[in-house]
Amino acid sequence: MKKSLSSILVLCLMLCVTACGKGSTDVTEKSESEATVSAQNETTEAPNKTEKPASTGSITLKDVMDHPVTPVEDFKYGLDDENGGIAIYGYKGGDKIVVLPDTIDDKPVTLVEKFTFGSGSIVKGIRISDNVKVVDQGTFGLNENLEVAVCGSGVKELSKSAFQDCHKLHTLVLNEGLTSIDTLAFAGCHEIKELEIPDSVTELINSPFFGLGKDFVVIGKAGSVVEDVALGNGVSFQEK
Repeated sequence: MKKSLSSILVLCLMLCVTACGKGSTDVTEKSESEATVSAQNETTEAPNKTEKPASTGSITLKDVMDHPVTPVEDFKYGLDDENGGIAIYGYKGGDKIVVLPDTIDDKPVTLVEKFTFGSGSIVKGIRISDNVKVVDQGTFGLNENLEVAVCGSGVKELSKSAFQDCHKLHTLVLNEGLTSIDTLAFAGCHEIKELEIPDSVTELINSPFFGLGKDFVVIGKAGSVVEDVALGNGVSFQEK
């Protein structure tokens, strides 16, 4: 009887030791598994923090075309008696892309006055609204930040020095319906590599292409006044 009891006690002791050993192994395996998963997560997440592209700060045509209209309260404006609309003569907003509204106070915006976005302006991109008829003398002249400018469909006249010496201006879109480009309108805008002049332009006064760089190309209709003025000023011409 004592022998049988001793055998039972030994068997129980062996079972307890085995059970404790298994429990220890499970905890170790679980810890190693969690550490592996954690390391994998860290490895997966790390590239997202380093692959984010750095912003160059450059304005594109798409940025300007996709931008919403600038709030009316960001402008200084008055009456344009000659054209029966509104004349914008100042900008007090903080946005570096400006889209002119079509109307202010239920009147069409018809004029952008002299030097409105000129020297000292923070504006990098501008879209002129479709009701504007005249971009006045030096409106953007000497703007050292302007990179992209788009004329609305109603612009008839780019006055003298309208974009003169905008040294960062690389994209300028002129509208069909534009008829007159005055002296030195784009002079000194040497970042513009090519410029398409609409067929509607019938007047180019003096030297609108002065100082645009040796590689600059004017694109226009063959046999037009544009070709005559370009070649007459030693500027390369390319037919549309």
